[in-house]
Amino acid sequence: MRLLFVVAVAAVTTAGLAADRFVDARGQAWLGLGCTALFVVVARRADVHERRQALVVVAVATFFEVVGAQLWGLYDYRLGNLPLFVPAGHGLVFLTGLRLSQVPLLVRHRDAFVRVTAVVATAWAVLGAAGLLGTRDLSGAVGSALVVVMLARGRQAGLFAGVWWFVAYLELYGTAIGTWTWSPVVPGLGLPAGNPPSGVASGYVVFDWLAGVLVAGATRFARAAATTG
Repeated sequence: MRLLFVVAVAAVTTAGLAADRFVDARGQAWLGLGCTALFVVVARRADVHERRQALVVVAVATFFEVVGAQLWGLYDYRLGNLPLFVPAGHGLVFLTGLRLSQVPLLVRHRDAFVRVTAVVATAWAVLGAAGLLGTRDLSGAVGSALVVVMLARGRQAGLFAGVWWFVAYLELYGTAIGTWTWSPVVPGLGLPAGNPPSGVASGYVVFDWLAGVLVAGATRFARAAATTG
């Protein structure tokens, strides 16, 4: 069932991003509402802890979307806006990466899954930094280094690996069809970047890690308050 969930969400997301190419702002808003409805449905089926993490991911990621796309100019969406499907999309990315990491085969071979992910992420970064993927990508190498560290040291390495694969697919697909485009140079830093940068999944990994920390902290605080009360 977990693998079926991953395949189903990937298929719906693929179709939704493809449809976005042919709509105006109003049509995009309808796609956003559909994405939000899908997130609500799948989040309701998750357990309480997963649902809380997914909601925190949505909040944190949306904040960084505003900073990255609207203020910093790291990337631009097709219509120059922040599409309505983006916030809920981050929640779906988290839940899909989580379900991928829970596929029984990958659970049994978790360490191998994490190692393979680290190797592929490193290879992508090295090829990008060397300019062998069309453009030189130094910013991606920085992000990839963070991903590898999180995979090596993070308590949720399996989750991070699952998220990395889904994000890699979405970024390669989304940029290929023009849903969003990364700036060839990181504004203010001058680092050349790929489209997408090889280390783009680092942002998602940080979102997921931060969500786990915040939810765990809030849970401990609530339990302590209930005990003292």
